[in-house]
Amino acid sequence: MEKQLIALLILLNLAYIVQTDIRFRLIPNRAILPLLFASLFLSISKGQYETLLYGIAFLIVGVIFLVWFFAPGDIKLASVLVSLILPDYYLLTLVLTLFLGGVLALSYLLIKGKKFTRERGLPYGVPICISGYLGILASL
Repeated sequence: MEKQLIALLILLNLAYIVQTDIRFRLIPNRAILPLLFASLFLSISKGQYETLLYGIAFLIVGVIFLVWFFAPGDIKLASVLVSLILPDYYLLTLVLTLFLGGVLALSYLLIKGKKFTRERGLPYGVPICISGYLGILASL
C-alpha cells in the first residue's frame, strides 16, 4: 500500500510538472521540492545513499551542459528523478528519455513547424517525467 501511495503522489506531482512545462515552458521549484523530499526520504529509509550521490553528480554535470541543451528546470527535474531510480534502471530510463524526446521534437516540427519550435522550444520535461516515472515504478 505504501508503494502505491508514493507512486500516486509522485505521478500527481509529475502531471503538474508536465502541464506547466507544456503551457509555460517552465518547471517551477515548488514542483521539484516535493520530489526532492521524496527522494531524500526514500533513499535514506532504504539505505540507498548511492542514488543520492548519483543525483548530485547528475546535477553537477547537468549544470555544465546547461548552456547547450537543457533549461535549468529540466536539469533540476532530471537530477531529482535520478535519485529516485535505482542504478540498474538508469540506462533504460536515459534511452527512453532520448527516444521520447526525439518523438516530441519530430511531432512539434511536423505539427507546429520549425519556426514555432525554435521560438518556443520543446517542453522536454514531458519525456523526462514519463521515462522518470517508469524508472521509479521499476525501482519501487
